Amino acid sequence: ASDCPEVRQKLRCLAEHHIPVVLFNSDIPNSDRLCYVGENGRHAGRIAAEIISKALRKEEKLLVIYAGTEYTGHIARAEGFKSRMEELNYPRENCRVIATHNDYDKTYAAVCQTLQDTPDLAYIYMANLSVPACVDAIRDCGRAGTVRVLSHDAGTEIRQYLKDGSVDFTIDQDLFYQSYQALEILYRL
Repeated sequence: ASDCPEVRQKLRCLAEHHIPVVLFNSDIPNSDRLCYVGENGRHAGRIAAEIISKALRKEEKLLVIYAGTEYTGHIARAEGFKSRMEELNYPRENCRVIATHNDYDKTYAAVCQTLQDTPDLAYIYMANLSVPACVDAIRDCGRAGTVRVLSHDAGTEIRQYLKDGSVDFTIDQDLFYQSYQALEILYRL
Protein backbone atom coordinates (compact mmCIF):
# COMPACT_ATOMS: atom_id res chain seq x y z
CA ALA A 1 0.00 0.00 0.00
CA SER A 2 1.06 3.56 -0.45
CA ASP A 3 1.95 5.66 2.57
CA CYS A 4 -0.93 8.11 2.53
CA PRO A 5 -3.32 9.52 5.15
CA GLU A 6 -6.17 7.20 4.13
CA VAL A 7 -4.07 4.05 4.57
CA ARG A 8 -2.62 5.26 7.87
CA GLN A 9 -6.15 5.98 9.10
CA LYS A 10 -7.26 2.48 8.15
CA LEU A 11 -4.27 1.00 10.00
CA ARG A 12 -5.21 3.04 13.09
CA CYS A 13 -8.80 1.83 12.83
CA LEU A 14 -7.70 -1.81 12.58
CA ALA A 15 -5.37 -1.39 15.57
CA GLU A 16 -8.19 0.17 17.61
CA HIS A 17 -10.23 -2.96 16.89
CA HIS A 18 -7.25 -5.14 17.94
CA ILE A 19 -6.81 -6.52 14.42
CA PRO A 20 -3.10 -7.11 13.79
CA VAL A 21 -1.68 -6.06 10.43
CA VAL A 22 1.52 -7.32 8.84
CA LEU A 23 2.73 -5.38 5.82
CA PHE A 24 4.76 -7.02 3.08
CA ASN A 25 6.62 -5.72 0.04
CA SER A 26 6.00 -2.05 0.91
CA ASP A 27 6.32 -0.74 4.44
CA ILE A 28 4.61 2.16 6.15
CA PRO A 29 7.05 2.95 8.96
CA ASN A 30 5.83 4.35 12.25
CA SER A 31 2.30 3.18 11.56
CA ASP A 32 -0.06 0.99 13.55
CA ARG A 33 1.18 -2.20 11.96
CA LEU A 34 2.59 -5.20 13.76
CA CYS A 35 5.63 -5.56 11.49
CA TYR A 36 6.93 -5.46 7.93
CA VAL A 37 8.22 -8.36 5.83
CA GLY A 38 10.15 -7.40 2.71
CA GLU A 39 13.30 -6.18 1.10
CA ASN A 40 15.57 -3.63 2.66
CA GLY A 41 15.04 -0.96 0.01
CA ARG A 42 18.06 1.09 1.01
CA HIS A 43 20.32 -1.94 0.72
CA ALA A 44 18.75 -2.88 -2.64
CA GLY A 45 19.48 0.64 -3.92
CA ARG A 46 23.08 0.39 -2.75
CA ILE A 47 23.45 -2.91 -4.60
CA ALA A 48 22.02 -1.29 -7.74
CA ALA A 49 24.59 1.51 -7.46
CA GLU A 50 27.40 -0.99 -7.04
CA ILE A 51 26.32 -2.87 -10.18
CA ILE A 52 25.86 0.27 -12.27
CA SER A 53 29.16 1.75 -11.09
CA LYS A 54 30.98 -1.16 -12.77
CA ALA A 55 29.59 -0.13 -16.18
CA LEU A 56 29.38 3.66 -15.88
CA ARG A 57 32.18 6.16 -16.34
CA LYS A 58 32.10 9.25 -14.15
CA GLU A 59 31.50 11.56 -17.12
CA GLU A 60 28.47 9.57 -18.32
CA LYS A 61 24.96 10.60 -17.34
CA LEU A 62 22.51 8.58 -15.29
CA LEU A 63 18.75 8.71 -14.75
CA VAL A 64 17.03 7.40 -11.62
CA ILE A 65 13.27 6.88 -11.73
CA TYR A 66 11.35 6.07 -8.56
CA ALA A 67 7.66 6.00 -7.69
CA GLY A 68 7.46 9.01 -5.39
CA THR A 69 7.12 9.84 -1.73
CA GLU A 70 4.08 7.58 -1.25
CA TYR A 71 6.13 4.36 -1.58
CA THR A 72 8.72 4.10 1.17
CA GLY A 73 10.43 1.14 -0.48
CA HIS A 74 11.06 3.10 -3.65
CA ILE A 75 12.26 6.14 -1.72
CA ALA A 76 14.66 3.89 0.18
CA ARG A 77 15.94 2.37 -3.06
CA ALA A 78 16.61 5.82 -4.54
CA GLU A 79 18.24 7.12 -1.35
CA GLY A 80 20.42 4.02 -0.97
CA PHE A 81 21.42 4.31 -4.62
CA LYS A 82 22.33 7.99 -4.39
CA SER A 83 24.29 7.55 -1.16
CA ARG A 84 26.36 4.70 -2.61
CA MET A 85 27.03 6.62 -5.83
CA GLU A 86 28.25 9.57 -3.74
CA GLU A 87 30.56 7.22 -1.80
CA LEU A 88 31.91 6.07 -5.17
CA ASN A 89 32.56 9.74 -6.07
CA TYR A 90 30.12 9.75 -8.95
CA PRO A 91 29.37 13.42 -9.74
CA ARG A 92 25.97 14.40 -8.35
CA GLU A 93 25.34 16.73 -11.30
CA ASN A 94 25.48 13.73 -13.68
CA CYS A 95 22.55 12.02 -11.94
CA ARG A 96 18.99 13.12 -12.62
CA VAL A 97 16.23 11.80 -10.30
CA ILE A 98 12.55 11.82 -11.31
CA ALA A 99 9.43 10.59 -9.52
CA THR A 100 6.87 9.18 -11.97
CA HIS A 101 4.47 7.56 -9.48
CA ASN A 102 4.50 4.12 -11.16
CA ASP A 103 2.61 5.69 -14.05
CA TYR A 104 3.36 4.41 -17.57
CA ASP A 105 2.67 7.71 -19.37
CA LYS A 106 4.66 9.83 -16.89
CA THR A 107 7.59 7.40 -17.01
CA TYR A 108 7.52 7.20 -20.81
CA ALA A 109 7.47 11.01 -21.10
CA ALA A 110 10.24 11.45 -18.52
CA VAL A 111 12.53 8.94 -20.23
CA CYS A 112 11.86 10.40 -23.70
CA GLN A 113 12.51 13.95 -22.44
CA THR A 114 15.71 12.91 -20.68
CA LEU A 115 16.94 11.04 -23.77
CA GLN A 116 16.27 14.16 -25.83
CA ASP A 117 17.92 16.53 -23.32
CA THR A 118 20.83 14.23 -22.48
CA PRO A 119 22.42 12.62 -25.54
CA ASP A 120 25.16 11.13 -23.36
CA LEU A 121 22.71 9.32 -21.05
CA ALA A 122 24.27 5.93 -20.45
CA TYR A 123 22.21 4.24 -17.74
CA ILE A 124 18.72 4.26 -16.25
CA TYR A 125 18.02 2.87 -12.79
CA MET A 126 14.35 1.92 -12.55
CA ALA A 127 13.58 1.91 -8.82
CA ASN A 128 9.85 1.68 -9.60
CA LEU A 129 7.44 -0.58 -11.50
CA SER A 130 7.20 1.28 -14.83
CA VAL A 131 9.94 -0.67 -16.57
CA PRO A 132 7.81 -1.32 -19.71
CA ALA A 133 7.44 2.45 -20.21
CA CYS A 134 11.20 2.90 -19.89
CA VAL A 135 11.95 0.10 -22.36
CA ASP A 136 9.36 1.43 -24.84
CA ALA A 137 10.72 4.98 -24.58
CA ILE A 138 14.30 3.87 -25.19
CA ARG A 139 13.19 1.85 -28.23
CA ASP A 140 10.90 4.57 -29.62
CA CYS A 141 13.63 7.20 -29.25
CA GLY A 142 16.06 5.04 -31.22
CA ARG A 143 18.41 4.48 -28.27
CA ALA A 144 18.00 0.70 -27.85
CA GLY A 145 21.40 -0.84 -27.30
CA THR A 146 23.01 2.43 -26.23
CA VAL A 147 21.27 3.03 -22.89
CA ARG A 148 21.47 0.35 -20.22
CA VAL A 149 18.73 -0.39 -17.69
CA LEU A 150 18.75 -1.89 -14.20
CA SER A 151 15.38 -2.74 -12.65
CA HIS A 152 13.83 -4.56 -9.73
CA ASP A 153 11.84 -7.79 -9.49
CA ALA A 154 11.75 -10.65 -11.99
CA GLY A 155 8.22 -11.12 -13.24
CA THR A 156 7.48 -12.52 -16.68
CA GLU A 157 7.91 -9.16 -18.40
CA ILE A 158 11.26 -8.42 -16.75
CA ARG A 159 12.56 -11.92 -17.55
CA GLN A 160 11.68 -11.32 -21.20
CA TYR A 161 13.47 -7.95 -21.13
CA LEU A 162 16.54 -9.66 -19.69
CA LYS A 163 16.45 -12.25 -22.48
CA ASP A 164 16.08 -9.72 -25.29
CA GLY A 165 18.63 -7.29 -23.79
CA SER A 166 16.21 -4.45 -23.03
CA VAL A 167 17.15 -4.71 -19.33
CA ASP A 168 20.70 -5.56 -18.30
CA PHE A 169 20.19 -6.45 -14.65
CA THR A 170 17.39 -6.86 -12.17
CA ILE A 171 17.40 -7.17 -8.40
CA ASP A 172 14.77 -9.70 -7.45
CA GLN A 173 12.83 -10.24 -4.27
CA ASP A 174 10.75 -13.25 -3.35
CA LEU A 175 7.19 -11.93 -3.13
CA PHE A 176 5.78 -15.42 -2.57
CA TYR A 177 8.08 -15.91 0.42
CA GLN A 178 7.26 -12.45 1.78
CA SER A 179 3.51 -13.02 1.60
CA TYR A 180 3.89 -16.50 3.09
CA GLN A 181 5.95 -15.13 5.98
CA ALA A 182 3.41 -12.36 6.61
CA LEU A 183 0.63 -14.97 6.84
CA GLU A 184 2.81 -17.23 9.00
CA ILE A 185 3.38 -14.39 11.47
CA LEU A 186 -0.35 -13.71 11.67
CA TYR A 187 -1.13 -17.43 12.02
CA ARG A 188 1.34 -17.81 14.91
CA LEU A 189 -0.02 -14.69 16.57
